[in-house]
Amino acid sequence: MFANDAPFDTLWPAINVHRVDVSSTDSGADDPASCPGGSGATASTYFDATFCSDQQVQRLLTVNAVTARNVATAQVPQVNMTIVIVNSAIYGGSGGQVAVFSKAPGADEIAIHEMGHTAFGLADEYCCFAGCSSGETGHDSYTGGELAQPNVTANGDPATIKWAGADRGRHGRTHHL
Repeated sequence: MFANDAPFDTLWPAINVHRVDVSSTDSGADDPASCPGGSGATASTYFDATFCSDQQVQRLLTVNAVTARNVATAQVPQVNMTIVIVNSAIYGGSGGQVAVFSKAPGADEIAIHEMGHTAFGLADEYCCFAGCSSGETGHDSYTGGELAQPNVTANGDPATIKWAGADRGRHGRTHHL
């Protein structure tokens, strides 16, 4: 899946991927009914997968990161990044200590997006907290100082942003909050 997407297409010969299989009692993830859009389903999974782990955003899919990292390190001691695939058709994912994504349609794009957070420290550049089509407002502007993540900026001047003059690759995207 990654071998055909930039920048992995050119870096693929330098990347090692190891798969570690674990067994769970159930398939999928918890989907709390208390969360908007939640079904109330519960699943007994090895990494304790759950949607809506912040009790607000249903697509926020997380796992027990400590358990996932411990399993990855035990099986592949030289691990640099851990990614967990959750066997669920519900759209979701997250980045952080480990990248997590579901098997929803478009899962390859979810995986690459979440890996950007985990492996490269990239920030989300969503236009709003609950999703662009949610109607929610108030999360699409930023008034603080410069951000630490390499892909977002509070600076609106293209000549002085932190990646000014850098090769932006084939997409040429600039994200500022």
